[in-house]
Amino acid sequence: MDESASLLISDVRRPKVLFDTSGINFLNDDPSREIRLRTLRGCCYPRVSFTALDEVAGTPEAYRRRQLLETFLRLQNAGDCLLPFHLLLINHVQSYSSEESYDWSKVDSTGYKLEEAIVEFRQDLSDELAAAQGEEIRSSERRYKGMFETVRRNLAEVLEGHDSWSLRQFMEFVFKADGSYWGTAAGLMTRALTAEGEQPSATSEADSLAETAETFSSTVRREFSAQEAREFASECPPFRAMLLGIARSEFSRAHDKSLNREQRRKAAGRIDTYSSIYLPYCRMFVTSDRGQFELLSYVSKQLAAETEVVMYDRLWEYLSDPSFRF
Repeated sequence: MDESASLLISDVRRPKVLFDTSGINFLNDDPSREIRLRTLRGCCYPRVSFTALDEVAGTPEAYRRRQLLETFLRLQNAGDCLLPFHLLLINHVQSYSSEESYDWSKVDSTGYKLEEAIVEFRQDLSDELAAAQGEEIRSSERRYKGMFETVRRNLAEVLEGHDSWSLRQFMEFVFKADGSYWGTAAGLMTRALTAEGEQPSATSEADSLAETAETFSSTVRREFSAQEAREFASECPPFRAMLLGIARSEFSRAHDKSLNREQRRKAAGRIDTYSSIYLPYCRMFVTSDRGQFELLSYVSKQLAAETEVVMYDRLWEYLSDPSFRF
């Protein structure tokens, strides 16, 4: 067996550890960064995502942006880079619709190596382009939060004096056989199946399942039913994870009366929520954002997945413990 084949087998067997943008920031600023990177290369298979790259590219300060892109590239070179969440979903829907035997784990999730593209990107990205990228991300985030704030205010008027939902009641309601999320999910699948040509970047994605669906081609080849959406979710953990994440985010931002304004502000945001789709692709998901940690931990538990969502410091506590096993 040649060396490249041996390395490939070794990579497949290493536990996959995915770094969110906040995790990349913490790793970049870690005084022990070089030691951390060597540790990761030795015991794990690091993963990053195009979605995180979009956020890194929006860093306004040129020096900081170059640092983060370098850290991103070193993680990717030791492992791989997952597609943006919307393209990943498109691949799954198209595969599910076109193959007699659908296996979510065999659907393309990484596309291609990004080293040359990222090097060029790092060199050519101007402060003006980075500022535009950052503003696009912030604008999408504002729309996402504003959408749920509108829902919350409308519900407050309608349900004044009534008991509020519990999280369990809300999730059971939206995911029951005729629950509202299945119809919306079916619409998203329909638009994903008709998507053609160049797709929008992750930062230009819309702020809800319904709005996301509308960003794709309107040439519909077939329409999915709510029943088909339920069946797809049962066979595609990434899709199921994304739906659970969005529903959990809606509950926190629009339905949970126990949260005050500051707590809602710190709840998982748009990209934090859509990153739920990545949970089935890693053994550990590393973040330093408390709101995202809480949301993704909930989703992982509902999936009954092996994936553990960890805060950045907790990762190194695990890896420094001789008794720890993935």
